[in-house]
Amino acid sequence: MSSYFSFQKLDQSNPDLLIIDTNGLKYLKKCLPKELTYSSVNIRSKIPYVFSLSFFLRLILNFIKYKFKPISLIYSIVETLKPNAIISFLDNSKLIGQLSLKFPELLVMSIQNGVRTLPDDFVSKKGKFNLPIYFSFGEYEKDLIAYLNVPCIEVNEVGSLKLSLFLEKSFNKINDNSICFISQYRSVLTTSKDKIARDCISRLEEIYKNLLICSNSKKINVAMRSNRMDSDYKSERTFFLNLSKNSRLIENDRNNFSSYKLAFSSTVIVAMDSTLAFEMFGSGKRVLFCDFAKNQKYMNRKGVEFLYSKLPKELVLESFDIDEMQSKINLLVSMSETSYRRLTKISRNYYLKKTNIPTNEIISNYLKKNITRHPKKYVQ
Repeated sequence: MSSYFSFQKLDQSNPDLLIIDTNGLKYLKKCLPKELTYSSVNIRSKIPYVFSLSFFLRLILNFIKYKFKPISLIYSIVETLKPNAIISFLDNSKLIGQLSLKFPELLVMSIQNGVRTLPDDFVSKKGKFNLPIYFSFGEYEKDLIAYLNVPCIEVNEVGSLKLSLFLEKSFNKINDNSICFISQYRSVLTTSKDKIARDCISRLEEIYKNLLICSNSKKINVAMRSNRMDSDYKSERTFFLNLSKNSRLIENDRNNFSSYKLAFSSTVIVAMDSTLAFEMFGSGKRVLFCDFAKNQKYMNRKGVEFLYSKLPKELVLESFDIDEMQSKINLLVSMSETSYRRLTKISRNYYLKKTNIPTNEIISNYLKKNITRHPKKYVQ
């Protein structure tokens, strides 16, 4: 929760659905059946509350039982509003699992919004982690959950919600013969005490510098992680412009799917282990994944070996050798569409399930069918 003294007053009406965390709210709203009411709880920049005596009494009781922790506040909200279902984009937070354990009579659903690896990117070692009903990108998450022995109610492979919503929009899909480099810059990584986090920035820098050499005069467009409203925007621009004054930087305008448009218009996509890169790969785009590359100066990030295990070797950079990068980019550019799709068919579906029905409709249909039913129990 935010440390700022800011409140969010929630409506006292009893919604059918309670959305935990407003991150991705505009995407989640596309999954909600029109006949169902909802209330959303902002847990990042607000302190949510319900202005009622019953809420404050419950809050006091939960503070006594669970101490002065954020979970006490969320429990009190759920107990006061009495929704029939809880849904969230918080797929790597133990909060949603805690809610499904606390309220087994409710339908608690988590929608995947990012590619997950080993702890602490997915399952934190700081406390017991449970997954409620989980809507995953593909089969990979099932293997990861099994590998980590995470108790889970149910996993449904539905593909990427954001990608599905993007593909429903009409846009110009002309290939501009460029290379899209996906940035994973975060200023917090530059000052982190964790060596792996700091190495992430160093690896990003070296990969981009090598790509500038290997581009063969192809235009390189950088899909920025941030947009001009984000606190990292200026520092991310400075980072890339220091590497090349000619860097073409495209801000991440989430309102119009700018990063998706940029990636789809490119001949080849170069990335570390970006979620966007896996979404593009799953949809048939040509991607060179570089976070597996080894160098004595840097460590591999946690879980990279597990994440990359089903990718064809032609799509994985194994070293920081410029000749290898050049060779693999040339191969991806020259390979026929038939050959590429044959090479990647199995792994594309493994990482991103292909469905005939849009992902938001699958989730919406699931909600309509199950919202009044008693959910299944956890399994190990």
